[in-house]
Amino acid sequence: MKWIIKCIRKFADFSGRAGIAECFVFLFFVFVCLSVTLGVDLFLGWGRENVVDWVAWFPTFEITRLVVVLPFFAVTARRLHDTNKSGWLSLLWFVPIVGWGYLLMLLAQPGHEGTNRYGSSPEEGTTKRWRPLLERELGAGL
Repeated sequence: MKWIIKCIRKFADFSGRAGIAECFVFLFFVFVCLSVTLGVDLFLGWGRENVVDWVAWFPTFEITRLVVVLPFFAVTARRLHDTNKSGWLSLLWFVPIVGWGYLLMLLAQPGHEGTNRYGSSPEEGTTKRWRPLLERELGAGL
């Protein structure tokens, strides 16, 4: 819960670094929120016709998506900063399938130890906890 609150408080902060736990907990929270609101819209039959006939508009889902889009991109940029990559790579969310997969791979990499060009290491120290798992899954060359 503390990661979600931290991301919401830093909703427009694209500078600094975010640890792996902060990023993935918030991304999971966004996924759950969007899934629940889409389910509510579908259950209540709130699908409205859009400008294009075959594209439905779901009010609760769209409002939720507008609320979470800025913190979503901010935490992604900060996480990329932790891996010593540019935050502009968060625009890969707009490239379906290939961009998502590559970006998730970048986000899952362990953070850069110590200070890098984006600031000091996040205070949570989750890199050390996640490093054995990441080394086992991604290879020993980390």
